[in-house]
Amino acid sequence: MSALPKFEWYQTEKQVVISINKPDTNVCDTKFEYSGHNKLIVIANNKIIFDLTLANGIDDQKTTLTCTRKKVEVKCQKIVIMPWKKLAADTVGKEEQILQFTPLSSNVPVKKDSKNWTKIEKDAVAEEDKDLEGSEAALNKFFQSMYGGSDENTKRAMMKSYTESNGTCLSMNWDEVKKGKVECSPPDDMEFKKY
Repeated sequence: MSALPKFEWYQTEKQVVISINKPDTNVCDTKFEYSGHNKLIVIANNKIIFDLTLANGIDDQKTTLTCTRKKVEVKCQKIVIMPWKKLAADTVGKEEQILQFTPLSSNVPVKKDSKNWTKIEKDAVAEEDKDLEGSEAALNKFFQSMYGGSDENTKRAMMKSYTESNGTCLSMNWDEVKKGKVECSPPDDMEFKKY
């Protein structure tokens, strides 16, 4: 075959797609052949309609052929994933030269000043908990020493005043507490609500 029919081609990262303008071609009567020298031949109705030596190699096992009313489309899977500069080879058997990338240095600079924000957050929360535990521990220690070093009447006064006032009052005077119920006395800016 001397002259190629009118065709267009484009490429994606992994494929080269060739659209051959050949109206009224039946997909059942159309096939393609690919030789080891990058020669792609499309045959329709037992006639060669497209014969071209490609610039690079394709995987013929993953190449597909579709026919529409106006064209035949061949989707060729690239062997090497790289952009093709052109579709057709200059001479038979000569593939486009593939440039190899070689790194200049194997030493990659590492940023040493990076902060581990998760660790910083955990440390801050742990420090806050430690401060809170320290204040609660000191308060608990104070109440334990006050309660532990008291006589029976003082202990009785503390328990009765604390429970009857819903934790708002703590009295150590049994003579005052034994006379009646200890009223709830919330802080000035709050009011007591019974649930």
